Amino acid sequence: MLEKGNHQVVAVEGGQEAVDYLISHDIDVVMMDLQMPTLDGVSATQKIRNLPGDKKHVPVIAITANTITRKPKGNSATEFDGFLSKPFLNEQLVEELKRVLPARP
Repeated sequence: MLEKGNHQVVAVEGGQEAVDYLISHDIDVVMMDLQMPTLDGVSATQKIRNLPGDKKHVPVIAITANTITRKPKGNSATEFDGFLSKPFLNEQLVEELKRVLPARP
């Protein structure tokens, strides 16, 4: 969906790889699956929120297929900026991105 909207997408295998990628690259938003190998999405987001400087403020949208949970539980160290439950429609993705990303000219 994102690539069809002309966005650059980088996919990684697990939560630790997401954190490592963010440390060495500038990105606009993290789409964080909550169930991943090596480090789950909640733990990976905690690591992101503890990074130095502006990296800890990158918007993180939690994604889950768990239809029982409406929103992932977190604490002050695990602050998700957005939430999507799979499967989701392109319109839902666009609206969530508009909501969490700062307006750009």
